Amino acid sequence: RVRAEAYFLLGRSTEHAESLVAALPIYQFAVGLYPKNLALLTALADLLHRVGLGDRARPHYERVLAIHPNNAAAHLGLAEIDRAQGFLARSQAHFDAVLEEWGDNPAIWRDYADLLCARREYEKAAAAIARSLALSFHVDSLLTLARIERGRGRSEAAHAQLAEAIHHAPERKDALRQQALWLLEDGRLDAARRLATVLLEQSPADPLAHWIRANAALRSGDARSARSDLAAAAEDERGHPFIAKTARALLDRLTDEERR
Repeated sequence: RVRAEAYFLLGRSTEHAESLVAALPIYQFAVGLYPKNLALLTALADLLHRVGLGDRARPHYERVLAIHPNNAAAHLGLAEIDRAQGFLARSQAHFDAVLEEWGDNPAIWRDYADLLCARREYEKAAAAIARSLALSFHVDSLLTLARIERGRGRSEAAHAQLAEAIHHAPERKDALRQQALWLLEDGRLDAARRLATVLLEQSPADPLAHWIRANAALRSGDARSARSDLAAAAEDERGHPFIAKTARALLDRLTDEERR
């Protein structure tokens, strides 16, 4: 009578003691035996989702919802998968269902605010992140609020929120990179260049920092400095293919201009 629960506990313990890969066949076998067990279906879907197999996780989450339409865990899994795949409206509908059950979870409100920001529903996003911050303070919430303010066209408020986030977590390189990018976008080239240099002192191979400093140098008329930074940014094709491709394109353009 408790065998399904035993398989669930065996899968969970295998995840922690060994690996997700080792737990996968346990859950798959158990779901074959107990295809309507919500705990096993959800555990299998969650595992597949965590290892990046969203398309394989989706039918298991959908089976959970066919049995239990208000299941928050399944809605959350589908919300995250849909968002990652660009189906933002579907993702929002799932988030709405999640928050009906788990409305006291600040991390989910923060993710929901990020989604609304991506959909440019800035007023709703601001309300969602305010709810998250009311439940619990987190630096990530300040970063989300900064992006919302930026989306609203409130550049100074965005920079202020970002500065507050950096004040609380000065080790957060993602926040420093965001600040450098916004300084570059705003035409504050010297400030962007200085901050990119700080990032490179901490992480000499940081491709985005090289790219930011190169662009600031180019827009300041310093093509020579830009060339070395672009070459460094173009090296990380595996880890940051988009940055590498963009840097390589700028390098090629510089070379063409010099030949003329």
